[in-house]
Amino acid sequence: ADQLAEHDAVLAADLAADEAAPAARRLPRPGMLLEAARDLGLDLVTSWFITADPALLKAAGQAACTGAVLIGADAPPAPILGLKIVAARDLADAPRVMVPDKGGCWHDHR
Repeated sequence: ADQLAEHDAVLAADLAADEAAPAARRLPRPGMLLEAARDLGLDLVTSWFITADPALLKAAGQAACTGAVLIGADAPPAPILGLKIVAARDLADAPRVMVPDKGGCWHDHR
């Protein structure tokens, strides 16, 4: 979010129902994530995707994100495309569940 604010960036998802939208940017395809990563110099392989919509998890898996946090879920669904999926009560709870497979804290493994 800080990087997006720093670049005054706004990303809007193209809904699948919008037939005029480029296919790669329609959710749940990963086009918008890949575009943001390219434009902002983000490394998706070390990034987490945070959403309250389980239907969007496929985009994070296709974009090769490290993992995804599903907000407001009691339990995470089964992995999608090898994506590590964890559940958090709310956005403030997300950092608690973003634990690398190697243990420790996520910023220790950059």
